[in-house]
Amino acid sequence: MNERVMLRPASEDDPAVLLKLTQDPEGAGEFAWAGWFDPQTWRRRWDEDGLIGREGGILMVVREDEPVGMVSWQRRGTGPVSYCWEMGIGLLPEARGRGYGTEAIGSWCAPVFPYPGLQD
Repeated sequence: MNERVMLRPASEDDPAVLLKLTQDPEGAGEFAWAGWFDPQTWRRRWDEDGLIGREGGILMVVREDEPVGMVSWQRRGTGPVSYCWEMGIGLLPEARGRGYGTEAIGSWCAPVFPYPGLQD
């Protein structure tokens, strides 16, 4: 059994997981839930660009081929011609506290920001 987590592009079934992470107060967690919003948002974004575009995107955190969360990034303007990338991670309640988040962030950032502590 492989306990490692991996990142992959979202699939057509993943908007349901994203709804649980964002529309369910228990799924999002008491400090991450931002309130109710349009429940069709994720389905529309999936239909438009597969949840990856020039201004941001979402990758699914998976363990044993089952989604356990997401990582996201979004371009944020910081001035007239400058910007930065806002990044975040959300894990389902059953995946929290198991080190999956640390491993997912390490997988995500290591190719861009090589740091010896994040690699095997």
